Amino acid sequence: MPLFYLRYPAVLRTLIFLRKGQWRYQSYGPHVIKLEIQAEEDNLSIINVYNPQDNGPRIRTWSLIEKALDEAEGEILLLGDFNAHHPAWGGSHVEREPQASHLLQETQQRALHLITPKGEATFKRGTRESVIDLTFVTEGIRRRVIRCKPRENWAINLDHILIEIQLSIQSIPKPPSKRYAVKKLDKIALIRHITESRWQQAQCPLSKLQDVIKEGLERHCPRAKPSIKANHKWTPRARELLKDTRRARGNYLHSPATHLRQSMRALQNLLKKELKQGSRAS
Repeated sequence: MPLFYLRYPAVLRTLIFLRKGQWRYQSYGPHVIKLEIQAEEDNLSIINVYNPQDNGPRIRTWSLIEKALDEAEGEILLLGDFNAHHPAWGGSHVEREPQASHLLQETQQRALHLITPKGEATFKRGTRESVIDLTFVTEGIRRRVIRCKPRENWAINLDHILIEIQLSIQSIPKPPSKRYAVKKLDKIALIRHITESRWQQAQCPLSKLQDVIKEGLERHCPRAKPSIKANHKWTPRARELLKDTRRARGNYLHSPATHLRQSMRALQNLLKKELKQGSRAS
């Protein structure tokens, strides 16, 4: 099974389901961030990039990207919105831009492999579409890629399409949960355990009672197993709004009329409001 899913673009929006202590991040300015993940076999460095559009001969943020690459540990996954067009990822009909040629040359020199599906649009606006959200990986990662594909059905906002990446990398074994599944507690057995312990007769009854309760919980109450993807702010209404928002987005992309855009924006705002309320409640 894959360890995690990556969804991008947009710098700072890479979502990974990991436990505290297994990852750390470092910012290299407003457009480049590095996320280091501790895995069982090797470390993984994910460098998320937004490169502002430019007509210059080089990628504008390359100096920051280069610094992040030089400081990266283990395998590397370089991804983001590069705003650069090239036949290598856009298809034979795409014009070759100087920035894109520079990016391709630099990544090839560092033995980074492009895994973005050639010709599959990652950006759509009205009738225009292009491939500008790219993913480059080291050889060790390329052998472990299960999937790297745009998922238009995940998109909420206009323009960029979220990209799903699945990697078969093993995580560090998860330690036992410190929480108990109280709803599954065998109350009768716990009470019997406490009663038979005769804690009242101990030299320090309170300490004895605490030890007995802890021992009883270990015997008669299973540990909680919370999902790593559990997110309490996603209420039933939020799920419905998400479906409606995606449907409205699809309608607008198919027929970019003003009233369809307004409908989409209204649903997006309702979804944001619902998520904020759910976040406060959780």
